[in-house]
Amino acid sequence: MDEPREGGRRGMESTTIGTEVRPSARIGSRRALAFSLVHRLLKKIRLGRLILISGDRRHVYGDPDSDLEGTLVVHDRAFFGDVVRGGEVGLGQSYVDGRWSSPDLEELALVFHLNIHAFLPMIKGGTLLLFASRWVERLRQRWLAGWRESTVEQSSDGMSVAYDVGNDFFRRMLGPSMVYSCAIWASAERTLEEAQRHKIDLLIDKLDLAPEHTVLDIGCGWGTLLKAIHDRLGCRVRGISLAEQQLEMCRQTLPEGRFDYLDYRGLESHETYDRIVSVGMIEHVGSEYLQTFMDTVARMLKPGGRAVLHTMIVGDTLDLEPGVHLDSFISRTIMPVACIPNPGELLQAIHHTRDLYPVHYERFGQHYGRTLREWRKNVLDHEALITERYSREHVRVYDYIWGMSSASFTSSNFDLLQLVVAKGPLNSRVPVSDPRSSTKEA
Repeated sequence: MDEPREGGRRGMESTTIGTEVRPSARIGSRRALAFSLVHRLLKKIRLGRLILISGDRRHVYGDPDSDLEGTLVVHDRAFFGDVVRGGEVGLGQSYVDGRWSSPDLEELALVFHLNIHAFLPMIKGGTLLLFASRWVERLRQRWLAGWRESTVEQSSDGMSVAYDVGNDFFRRMLGPSMVYSCAIWASAERTLEEAQRHKIDLLIDKLDLAPEHTVLDIGCGWGTLLKAIHDRLGCRVRGISLAEQQLEMCRQTLPEGRFDYLDYRGLESHETYDRIVSVGMIEHVGSEYLQTFMDTVARMLKPGGRAVLHTMIVGDTLDLEPGVHLDSFISRTIMPVACIPNPGELLQAIHHTRDLYPVHYERFGQHYGRTLREWRKNVLDHEALITERYSREHVRVYDYIWGMSSASFTSSNFDLLQLVVAKGPLNSRVPVSDPRSSTKEA
């Protein structure tokens, strides 16, 4: 079976570099079929241009006149079977295995994300072979929901996989701040470290703290935010996490704080707080437990208190119904039990607590795109050290994930939300028009 040649049709152009090469018998009919299925999928590209190079063949998909161009170079034709069998998970694993590369992974990812609706079945269903079968798709969604169900035991395992990789690795990737969440740039020329400090300043401002306040951080990371709160205002602080290495560092850097290995569902009802903050935690909760999480925030917050929630959300350009689990490479590797909420289900969960009221929000999606690019650069800058300490595959996992994920924010398919909620009487409001506007470029 020849690789399809459909030059002259908008959406796909096929050209030859050098001498035309027909697939030989060693490739086999299965790989030829796999190429045909991938080819059919790529023909759906309408925005931007994707160049696929496989052997001596060069295929161009999308708009031939577009200024946006992504290139995918196939080094092993097993790549096509990886994608057919594994969807986006197979795409990622194939990259880690060295079966394909790109001279500009972020530009390639942007082409994919601008055409995300063409690829959603591949992410939802996990394999191109399931496209035509709706009942199989529904069955797979039910399986994914069960696989991702965020029980306490699974959450503990997931956090360990995500965050107990090794503090030395995270220092190289995140920088001295050790903040594993979206940085916010006050101005474009600032460094990642300065942007993380600015983000912490924003969170502290929105918490509206006083020295006598007690503060709970759900998913406290390495304690950078709580240390800043304690050092500046003297508040009594408590952090909970399911990552042992994070907690160990928290206790070393802030011995005055209280840090517990505890799932949010295990918080004691008799102990309430003036302020609650949660940064990058809601993404790990899952749709099934989002209401439980918000009920916990309401239960643990004193009347008149406030909480600041910092979370990824589904963007305006990506219309996903609540509860859909995307079977992605990132959720299979570095961030298990991950489910990004859409704004509607987030606000609905807050409303159903009957105690919490949203008073302010800001979006910083473009800042997350830059944050991921900075993390990727740090990983590649320390490639030799990380490879020696871990493995080459470890580097390529983060290289792929941050390269592909940054485009999800650049394209507005995903966004970053900072939301302030209050309990009971709204004794103080954060102004809706914050002087440090989220419209500034990252």
